[in-house]
Amino acid sequence: TMATAMDRPMDEARFPNDKGIIVPAFDKSLLAPIQFLPYVPATQSEPASLQERTEVLQLIISDVQALLALPHHRFWTHVVHDETLRAFLDSYLRFAPRPHDAPEASAPLRAAEQQLARDVFMVFVRLSTNKEAPSVFLSASKFADVIYNSGMLDMTAILDLCSIYGATNGPLLAKMVSNVFKIQPKYNTALETAATHMGTTLGRIAVGGLSLGELAGLLLDVGNTLRILFTLFPPAAQAFLEKHFLLTLARFYDQTASTHAAALRVNGAQGQGDSAESARLRLALYFLLQACDSLVDTAFSVRHADDARTAEQLLFWLTELLDVPLFLRDYCGCFPLAPRVQALKRHASVDAVCADHIIQCVTSLDGVYSAVKAASAVVLPATAGPAVAVAAASATVAAAKGTAKTAPAASAAGKASDVSAERAEKISMVQSMLPDLGAGFVSVCLDAYGDNVERTLNHIFEDSLPTHIKELPRDLALESSAPAPAA
Repeated sequence: TMATAMDRPMDEARFPNDKGIIVPAFDKSLLAPIQFLPYVPATQSEPASLQERTEVLQLIISDVQALLALPHHRFWTHVVHDETLRAFLDSYLRFAPRPHDAPEASAPLRAAEQQLARDVFMVFVRLSTNKEAPSVFLSASKFADVIYNSGMLDMTAILDLCSIYGATNGPLLAKMVSNVFKIQPKYNTALETAATHMGTTLGRIAVGGLSLGELAGLLLDVGNTLRILFTLFPPAAQAFLEKHFLLTLARFYDQTASTHAAALRVNGAQGQGDSAESARLRLALYFLLQACDSLVDTAFSVRHADDARTAEQLLFWLTELLDVPLFLRDYCGCFPLAPRVQALKRHASVDAVCADHIIQCVTSLDGVYSAVKAASAVVLPATAGPAVAVAAASATVAAAKGTAKTAPAASAAGKASDVSAERAEKISMVQSMLPDLGAGFVSVCLDAYGDNVERTLNHIFEDSLPTHIKELPRDLALESSAPAPAA
């Protein structure tokens, strides 16, 4: 029975299918009747085509929300067996709008893109944890095998998630990435491979003969992905550093800045007459500088400054950077380097003359003006790309749950006397990721964590809720929810 199934890991339990037959977990008869359409990138279209695209997106949204409404064991059955889901997620991550892309001109289409972005993120939140409740979980070993072998959350997907969601959902995305690396060690090898592959990709870009607009678009995605990855998951910076990626990226930057020097030059004090492609390329190069700064920070912190051998390695890298003057000029113009180099001089094994020469060179560049430094003041439009803030999820997800266990939450959320519209949205967001939870239970959790959805989800996933909340029934309805004790 279901009750018996929940007493042990889902992968060791048995469940009734739609015909009432008890079957093992992941049995194909547990699949819901969902066929996902692939996500097709937007193009410049006539109004009629825009309307058609909006309708197609609404169909996809409906299917994704139906997936999210499934209970734990049926959701994971789709992860194991549903090829249409795999193809959809792959196409979405490849072609979804990035934060630096221009927003859709059509308001209905823009709203549909944003809703789909939110829903897809919820799918990946569920994919990244094996435990939705103390009694609703996959064994760690099975979870590790499924997420890695399914291909839905491989290293390429993680990089795309950083690019699409890192700016708006950083803390939760960091938790997701850390969790999959912790449970599945094979991701460490995949990360090393990604570092090597990224170096090869930069080499191809350098000789690719791209137009200025194509180059700017590609480097915006690469730079944004790397800077967010290194920030959210510091072990990634260490892995890339060990593949000498700092020098690779610095040399690529120098070559790009030299080749496109005329385009990077600001026309006039206010940049008047400057092309959109030039401005985007400067912003892309600034993103690359931010990624380099994460690598430099890692070199000076992870590669301990109190170790003489690693200090010599650092000195060697810094000496090599003197040979890429355009990179060094722009990097030092944005991120002072001299104070960090100064720490190396205390090692007896370090060549003091060489260290002084490096310090002299970088000190002269600290704070220097460059066109790329001006890009650091650029703020991406708030409307660009998908707005995926966790707390802003639409309450429409709850309506897609039909007769699911969480249906009382949807009806309760619609009663103004019971809960505010803002609280209803937050309850709906949590339930979209954890459909077995009752609205009352979620409401008490939100009370405990100051209405912060990300903190609430983190504590639920980690099973670190306060004792008085752990003792509540997980399917607690909103009408009967008990208030949290006063702090």
